[in-house]
Amino acid sequence: MRVSLALLLPLLAIVLTASAAARADDAPPPKPTREQLLSALPGKRLSYVSHSGRTVQWVSNADGTAMLNISPALGSKHASGASAPGRWSVNEHGKYCMDEDWPTDHGGPNHWCRNVTFDGDGAPVLETRE
Repeated sequence: MRVSLALLLPLLAIVLTASAAARADDAPPPKPTREQLLSALPGKRLSYVSHSGRTVQWVSNADGTAMLNISPALGSKHASGASAPGRWSVNEHGKYCMDEDWPTDHGGPNHWCRNVTFDGDGAPVLETRE
């Protein structure tokens, strides 16, 4: 059976358009600028999972401070977690940075910087640690 090129071209155009649209939907969200982060992050709750599997969460206060709270360890005899003060900022590369002031029995001070994106609801999401 012979198929006309005139019939195949519109079909090919539809397939290519659908393929390009699917790739655009899979693209990561654009990285916010430093100024956008400084404007959007005060008052927002952020969190990450520590190397030990415990959740650390806090609210980024407008004055650059935060009170970090860590969940209790699984299987721990202690029913509560721990808290420590912190200071957040956005560096010149547009990364969210945190200085965590944990006591030595919780690992001591910790400094890190990560990229931040926003999910579909506008909530900030930290990149995972490598």
